[in-house]
Amino acid sequence: MPPDSNPTISQTRGLSFLIGRVYYNYTSLLTQRLVEYGLAEHLIPGMGPVLFALFDDDGLLMKEAAQRAGIAPSTLSGLVRRMEANGVIRRVPDSVDGRAARLWLTPLGRSLEPACRRLAEQMETELRAGLSDGEKRELEELLQRLLRKIQARLPGSGVELAMEARP
Repeated sequence: MPPDSNPTISQTRGLSFLIGRVYYNYTSLLTQRLVEYGLAEHLIPGMGPVLFALFDDDGLLMKEAAQRAGIAPSTLSGLVRRMEANGVIRRVPDSVDGRAARLWLTPLGRSLEPACRRLAEQMETELRAGLSDGEKRELEELLQRLLRKIQARLPGSGVELAMEARP
């Protein structure tokens, strides 16, 4: 039986569909909040994990930043280009290994930290609203399991589960 004719999985209620809807709506909500916080001129969804890695440890090698942010190096390269163009970070050749580059926050990038931290806190509050403590823990555990399962199917991605390393 072809997968799309399986009556037990509705194409509009299956996990793939729901994850896609959650992602799309989360990104839309985050974009709206970036505007409200006055950050949309400099930031787009997806830049947060890189920024927070640099807020916590400025001057990371690009490889380290990708690992901390939990994204593939190829994804990081595109974000870095955009973040540089927006004046948020600068890329500097490493003094020890000239082939490697370090990422540094610019004064503008550093000035965005308080608003970014407030926004991250608001997003957490909004996402957790209406869930019991047990539901929050269960949802986090299920999402981490799903993330690990998906990452395991991405050979050579080198992406670690960054969420486990962060408080």
